[in-house]
Amino acid sequence: MPLCSRVATLKESKSEASIYLTVGSAFITPHDFEPTTGRVLLFDVGKSSSVEPTVVMACVVNGAVYDASVVHGAYLICAVNNTVHIYRVDMRSNEFQQFTEPNNVSIGKELRVVGLQDITMVFSRP
Repeated sequence: MPLCSRVATLKESKSEASIYLTVGSAFITPHDFEPTTGRVLLFDVGKSSSVEPTVVMACVVNGAVYDASVVHGAYLICAVNNTVHIYRVDMRSNEFQQFTEPNNVSIGKELRVVGLQDITMVFSRP
């Protein structure tokens, strides 16, 4: 089941960037309180609206991907269940490289990335 989608501009080189569609999903089973498996998908939407989107990269994660955002054109930050996963998107090898281990975070309504050197999470109160 798709849970979120975002348009993402990713750098393919220092001077080139392309537009992709990120989709976060979850596999839902009737016996689990919270999804235990999901995927992050990156689609190439092409330069023309007549081209059918194709999956460029996919990554299986341990939980539902509730939100995803690209920072600095190279890092994909995903809200997976109650954790934050950060991946470096490598367009040359077409794979997500895990940038950090998932961290437990408190649940909030909004996740804002303030800086990438020291990734700071700012949560607003529900």
